[in-house]
Amino acid sequence: MDMEDIIEQVRSYIAVMENIDVNIISADSHLVADIGMTSIDIIEMMCNLGSEYELPLENDVELSLSTVGSVAEYIYMKAPANISMGN
Repeated sequence: MDMEDIIEQVRSYIAVMENIDVNIISADSHLVADIGMTSIDIIEMMCNLGSEYELPLENDVELSLSTVGSVAEYIYMKAPANISMGN
């Protein structure tokens, strides 16, 4: 799975979670300022994505994630190579 695939999957996840149009979400979209997510939303998202991608649990990781791209990059760097969301 490449970075573009992960970005698309994160965008789709956020669109469903926040009930917004996926087309207004880009890799540069700020989770709080642009999308309106709360810290609880971000924690919930990372728990769910962490489960999907078999990510290691890390304390306070959500504090370092500010954009859609930073979430995708985190997944790309931490997920096992053979994992794809939804499989």
